[in-house]
Amino acid sequence: MSDRYNFRRSTRVKQLPPHRHRGPPQDPTPRIALKVEELDLEKSYVGTFVSPKRQRPKKSRPWAKQTGTDPITDPAKLPRGWHMKEDDLEHNDIDGQIERCHERIAENIMPHVFQQRLQDYTAAKVKEDDMRFPGSEELSWETVQRVHELETMKTDLASTTDDYEQLPNIGALLEAYTSGELHWNTGLVTYWWKGAQVSQPRPFDWDEFEAINSHHQGYKGFWVEGICGLENESSYAAMTLFPHSRYQKLIGLTLAIRLPGIAWFAELEFIHDTGCSRMTMFQADLSVLLGPFGGAVGPRVPVICMSTSNTGNGLVTREVIEVEVTILDGNRQRMIAWTRTFCNLVPGGWSPNGAPRLDGPIVSDLLYVASVPNGIHQLYVSTTRFELGLPDLNLATNPGQHMPTVLNPLPPGTFATTHGPWLPSVGGNLWFPPAASGVP
Repeated sequence: MSDRYNFRRSTRVKQLPPHRHRGPPQDPTPRIALKVEELDLEKSYVGTFVSPKRQRPKKSRPWAKQTGTDPITDPAKLPRGWHMKEDDLEHNDIDGQIERCHERIAENIMPHVFQQRLQDYTAAKVKEDDMRFPGSEELSWETVQRVHELETMKTDLASTTDDYEQLPNIGALLEAYTSGELHWNTGLVTYWWKGAQVSQPRPFDWDEFEAINSHHQGYKGFWVEGICGLENESSYAAMTLFPHSRYQKLIGLTLAIRLPGIAWFAELEFIHDTGCSRMTMFQADLSVLLGPFGGAVGPRVPVICMSTSNTGNGLVTREVIEVEVTILDGNRQRMIAWTRTFCNLVPGGWSPNGAPRLDGPIVSDLLYVASVPNGIHQLYVSTTRFELGLPDLNLATNPGQHMPTVLNPLPPGTFATTHGPWLPSVGGNLWFPPAASGVP
């Protein structure tokens, strides 16, 4: 049984019985009955719990430094190996991204592209600053975000009927966060009942939850803080290449996109969304895709039709355009031929703390795709079924698990992210990406 699936790690009281493969559907869910008296709810795991983080690559600048004073805006004249990605920065590292935009603009290579990006991140910075409140200077940004989410919930409940008696819990949480007594700790939860905190921060455990909830008759007035929030919970059904830095339960991936007839492509960040039937981008992305034309009048974007889409906010109407898309591997080689596809345009522009772009069915339509129930939450993609490089797990002895089961606190350095064979950590040439072996 894997350490990740073994969710007796926090109490060390009992072990689950062996998993029986191919059991009938009438079999019960494996669980262990715990007594609250057996749980050390006063033990805090802050400082001992290590939340796994993907190691980001170092800053890569394989091209020669621009020495001329005139900006390079012609894609044919871009330095060999040039790219617009910032692999060493998190997308939600707003200060770092703003600093990098100024650096890129000073390089004078496609500066208008990074001026647009600078506008996006500057607007996001203003939005963050506006969310700060008196006394929040010592609070983490995650805690500030959570306070705003709780305030919204409080307002909504106050205007309706608090059927589950959660207002006392929300009020207590707001007081704990704003006073600095409680902090947002990714991967840890606290339990609350009728406005009182009943545990210190600890990893979530389904059996512990059931024991604590049952002890407090938690059909009303019960709250698990930390299991939801700060992830823009959505109805997207998604698989994983790597967990996105902002949407931890969803995939983040980069697609190379261009408009028909323009010898320039942009690498844009998307969420891999198997529940989205069509690629979705923002209206403002077109200025980036126009590349050498910048804000000037350039080629007209091919419009296909208007479309209605069902979303969580109801029926919306979107303009549909034609774009060309490919996927680059770790050597910056095309994994597929450039492919024409439909794309819905959403009004407005992309923001690092706003709604994401959605890739639609592109990845699963054009590549072999597989996942492994090993708890690492990655999606393996390849141009052939023989190169997926999947580890072979015995699910009878190492069954997969469903979130929100979390990792046992591990010593630093013991968690390693594995990469599929299609993602070697080496650089490559950009312009234009040559096809990978076997790709037309």
